[in-house]
Amino acid sequence: MTTMTSPMMKTSSTTSDALRWRWDYASDWLAMQDARSLVFLCDAFEAMRLVPDGVVDLVITDPPYASLEKYRDSKARIRKYEREKAAGELTGTRIPRLRDWFPIMPNERFPELLAELYRVMAPDSHCYIFCDDETSDIIKAAVVAMAKERGDKNAFTWWKRIVWDKLHRGQGYHYPNQHEFVVFLEKGKRKLNLHAHTSVLACKRVSKGSLGGRLPGPTEKPVSLIAKLIENSSQPDDLVFDPFCGRGATGVAALYAGREFLGFDVQRKAVRIARARLREIQAAA
Repeated sequence: MTTMTSPMMKTSSTTSDALRWRWDYASDWLAMQDARSLVFLCDAFEAMRLVPDGVVDLVITDPPYASLEKYRDSKARIRKYEREKAAGELTGTRIPRLRDWFPIMPNERFPELLAELYRVMAPDSHCYIFCDDETSDIIKAAVVAMAKERGDKNAFTWWKRIVWDKLHRGQGYHYPNQHEFVVFLEKGKRKLNLHAHTSVLACKRVSKGSLGGRLPGPTEKPVSLIAKLIENSSQPDDLVFDPFCGRGATGVAALYAGREFLGFDVQRKAVRIARARLREIQAAA
């Protein structure tokens, strides 16, 4: 178990003094409040340098991978903008592009991401990364390269691509997708808690109706889907980490499961929504 009340600070010459100060301040506030979650407004790569080695018990994340670029300014994107405009969540007349939702992470940064995740993860722990088929190949190549450079005992084990069946037809005309992948990686050796799930997890995608009227984020994942991964790969009071946490679905699932949560995101609106969701859960506990 990792406690959220006293995270140590790992300094770096490339990490800004302001970010280090905010990290210390947030840590002190958590200790006083006995809080079980922290969502940090920051760049994931910069902030991960502050996380000590081996303190994270489980990683579940959905990075803003580069192939998402193909969906910006699509007809579906325009329809989504019109719905948000009608709901009063947007102002102005310009239809924002995908880059207005979140900055895209170049594929070249996956080796760096995997190295940092491996460092902060505890021995014998699991990592789940949401992605599409194109990006899953890039992640696998990065995992293979890591093992070749470090040796198998000091690198992730690639287990498989889990299929998330969204139970809904996707965009396009040529056999449109109704699924995404979840790459399943392992540091060391850890048994799954349950063996009830297959490699296909069926779960409806997030809709406005499932969020009490709030419009979902552009790539928001269902809490019920993430809950299955948490249930299978962690224990109560473990620390779940999502460096690209968006509107906090991983944190919500973690708190409901009795885990602690650490999340980073660079979008101010997403962080505000995530913090509000987690405060509501903690207030009701």
